[in-house]
Amino acid sequence: MLDEIERYQPPDDVEPLPFTTFASIKRGVAKKWIIQGFAAPGETYLLSGPPKSNKSTIELDAAIHAAFGRDWFGKRVRKPVLVVYIAAERASTTYDRILAFKKHHGIAADEEAPLVVIDWSPVMTDTGDRDRVIATIRQAEAHFEVRCGWIIVDTLTQTFGSGDQNSNVDMGNYAKACVDFRKEVDPEAALSIIHHAGHGAQGRPKGAVDLLGVVDASYIVKVLGDPAERRRELHCHAGNSVEAGKLFDFSFKAVCIAEDVDEETGEVIPAFEIVAIPADASRNFVTEAKAKANPLIETFKRVLIENATESGGSADDGYWWHSPVIATETAFLELAEAKNKGRNWRRDIIKKLMESGSMHLHEQSNTYRLKLSEIPHSHSQM
Repeated sequence: MLDEIERYQPPDDVEPLPFTTFASIKRGVAKKWIIQGFAAPGETYLLSGPPKSNKSTIELDAAIHAAFGRDWFGKRVRKPVLVVYIAAERASTTYDRILAFKKHHGIAADEEAPLVVIDWSPVMTDTGDRDRVIATIRQAEAHFEVRCGWIIVDTLTQTFGSGDQNSNVDMGNYAKACVDFRKEVDPEAALSIIHHAGHGAQGRPKGAVDLLGVVDASYIVKVLGDPAERRRELHCHAGNSVEAGKLFDFSFKAVCIAEDVDEETGEVIPAFEIVAIPADASRNFVTEAKAKANPLIETFKRVLIENATESGGSADDGYWWHSPVIATETAFLELAEAKNKGRNWRRDIIKKLMESGSMHLHEQSNTYRLKLSEIPHSHSQM
C-alpha cells in the first residue's frame, strides 16, 4: 500500500530520529521534587505579583527552606539543595531579609546552609554574562561540594537588557536564554524567575506571553483586601505538572535585625526587615486594621511617643517607646477634648491597642510601651 504512490525520500545518509510507539509509553521515574508541588529538578518557573506584594519575600523564604531541607508551608522538602539566588534587584534588601529569617527562626549567625547570593544584574541574553554567572556557580558548587539544585533570578526586569518586554521576539529570546542557562548550569537544576504582574492585574505576568510558553508553572502572589492587613495568597496561575489554583495563604512580620546609632544625635534607630509567616500566625488583622483606621488611635500613639521618657528596650519584643501612663492619658485628653473628643473613647482606644498587640502596659514601671511598627500615619490625624 505504501508503494502505490511515489513519494519523496530523503538521502540514504540521513539518520532517522528515534520514536516511541503508543503502546510502549510507560510512566517514567516519579518526579523528585525540591519542594513538593512547587519546584522540581529540570524545570523552569515564573513567580509574579503586583508591586509590594512580597513576591521576592516568599520566594526567598522558599529558597532558604530548601537550602536547610525544611518543609515549607506544609510542603515537603525532600533534602537540602544548593540554591543560587541572583539578587539583580536590591541585593542589600535580600541580605537584610536573610538576617531577619535567621533571627525569626532562631538560626545561629554562623550556621551555614548551601545558599549563596550573587549581587549582580546579568543580561540573560548575553552569553558572556551567563558564563560569568555559571563560573560563579561552579565556585559555589566546589565550596559546598554539591551540584547546584535551584537558581532564582530576582527579577526579570533587571536581567532583561535593552529589549522590549512587550515584544514577542524579545521576550521569546529572553525565555530561550533562561532555559539554555538552566541547562548549562545543570540539566537537573530548577530555575525560578521573579517578575512583576501587569498593571492592575493579579492574574497575568507583565509583558509578552512568550515566557509562559517555556515555563513549567507560573505562580502569582495575590494581595487580599486592604494591603495594610498583610494578607497574601500564592496561586498557581498555569502549570504542566502543578494543579492550577491556590497553594496557600501567608502574611509577613517585621523583625528587628540591628540597632543603628545616629552619628550626630546618638539616637538608637532600630533597623527592621520582613519575613514571611503563615497567615494564622500573624496578628489579628481585623482588630489591627480597625485600629489604624481610627484617627483618635493615631493621635493616642503620637501623644505616647511625644511623652516617652525613653526609647529602645528589647529588640525581641519590639517595644521601643515607653511613656508614663498618667502623662500620656492626660496629654491625650487635653488634645482630644479641644475638639470635644477623647474622654469617652480613651478606655476603648487603650483596649484596642492592647488587644491588637500594638501596645503593652508595663505594670512594674506603670508605662505604656508602643511598638516601633506602630508609627502613626500622620502627625495631625484626629
